[in-house]
Amino acid sequence: MIASMGVFLIALPHFIDGKYDYTGINSNNYSGICQLQKISPEEESDQKCNQNKTGTRVYPIFLLGQLLLGIGGVPIQPFGISYIDDYAEKRSSPFYLGILFAVTVIGPAFGYMMSSAVLRFFVDVDKMSVGFPKIVMRTLRNPIYLLVVLAQVNLAAMVAGLATFMGKFIEKQFAKTSSFSNMMIGGINIPSAMLGIMAGGVILRRLGLSVRASALMCTIAVFVSIMFAIPLLSIGCPTQQVSEINVHDSHEIQQCSNACSCSEELFNPVCGSNGVEFRSPCHAGCKGEIRNTDKVLNYTDCGCFKSSDFPDFASPGPCNNGCNNRLIPFMILSSITCFVASLSHTTSFMMILRTVTPEDKSFALGIQFMLFRVLAPVLYGRAIDTACRVWGKKCKTITSCHYYDLDMFRHRFLGLQIFFICGGFVCFFLSFMVLRRIKSTQQRNEKMNNQIKSESSQEMKDAKQMVSKSNGHCNTQRVIRE
Repeated sequence: MIASMGVFLIALPHFIDGKYDYTGINSNNYSGICQLQKISPEEESDQKCNQNKTGTRVYPIFLLGQLLLGIGGVPIQPFGISYIDDYAEKRSSPFYLGILFAVTVIGPAFGYMMSSAVLRFFVDVDKMSVGFPKIVMRTLRNPIYLLVVLAQVNLAAMVAGLATFMGKFIEKQFAKTSSFSNMMIGGINIPSAMLGIMAGGVILRRLGLSVRASALMCTIAVFVSIMFAIPLLSIGCPTQQVSEINVHDSHEIQQCSNACSCSEELFNPVCGSNGVEFRSPCHAGCKGEIRNTDKVLNYTDCGCFKSSDFPDFASPGPCNNGCNNRLIPFMILSSITCFVASLSHTTSFMMILRTVTPEDKSFALGIQFMLFRVLAPVLYGRAIDTACRVWGKKCKTITSCHYYDLDMFRHRFLGLQIFFICGGFVCFFLSFMVLRRIKSTQQRNEKMNNQIKSESSQEMKDAKQMVSKSNGHCNTQRVIRE
């Protein structure tokens, strides 16, 4: 009920707020072509801001909805996992947990696929207990639990970055639409992770791995995923040629766009016939447009790059950066990375369930799922923001980034992904070493106990023989006296 209320509040602003004011290729508000009237961009911006002061009142509703969604959604996983582990056969438990995790992943996959269709349209389609401290201390003193949870937190941070920013990464890096980017994530990356989760559960069930062998399996799986992830750093596209950013325009071109009274808030990118991208038709000096019903086919009479070498028209949308052939190997490597890393998912949960006391399982899993949601998206957002070259503005407020340094974007986003995977590898490896040390200590203690038992048994035999000899000698003396 709480989670349902959270989802309802997240959807509520669509119905209670006003219409979304946008400028884009299909916008009827403002086409973005060059206007030669004498009105300053600042005056035009102030007029729009006074007419459309929306958004700030619905932000608290979004926050409350996310809070309720988190409160209602988190208990489902720890309690469900504990229930399956308590009532299923120990051999079958990993398989059932693998199915649970895989089905959990199917939801986001369908979400991305649905968002791929929805993103083709603009926004407005229509309009505490008594024993608690003891449990905490007992759980946090378990080194295997702490290491496995830290490993899972690192991998969850990697997944959070993929789910939150991979769509933007594909969109900016390979010059694709947001619809296409979400289709790639929902159709390739998430199903690969789902298959990895199920495969990990099947392997665990078939081989009947111990906790130590499970730690070794997680270590190997994460290490192999790192080997597939590192080449991704070199698969990307250079920053496209953009006027006023990495293409230094002549003084005449700058004067051309200044004469058009272009608003600094306007962002409706067009690709000139000279291969240079402009922030809007206005910035390209385009004074006319060719439409087919509600869709703009071309912008014409673009004086800012008119010359004898190039015709004076511009196409709607960003310029192609000429490296579409790199998207396929990128998606193949990233999906393999997701598959191999996901092999550790079910296995690591079984390690937690087998190393904490049965009555502490729900609490331990609850702490784990709480840590999953800490800081990761914030770290990704801060790192990606440092790669921004041009920020958008609306009503004198900075909005989203319009243009990135794509090399910096790729290195920082994927670098963080690899950093978190490496963190998971280190934690799994340390858990394996701790379990190995515990195993060797147990074997040594068992050997010493057996040796002590053997010595005690030998001493008992010797004592019995001495008693037997003593009794025999006494009997002999008695017979002689008689």
